[in-house]
Amino acid sequence: MQEVINLQDSSSLKITIAKWITPKGEEINGKGLEPDVKVEVPAEPKEGEKEKDFILEKGIEVLRGR
Repeated sequence: MQEVINLQDSSSLKITIAKWITPKGEEINGKGLEPDVKVEVPAEPKEGEKEKDFILEKGIEVLRGR
């Protein structure tokens, strides 16, 4: 986590004030997070799927226990 401090000369300073650590004690900086559920999104959607939100649909499916 970072904080921006505005200085008198109209410049600013960005400093790190905390680290984001997972419950397992791993720092995510520079690595990111691995999702619990992976969603396959086709590179080229089929006709009629251009507006489909694959990630949202998978989330709903997981929440409903399918």
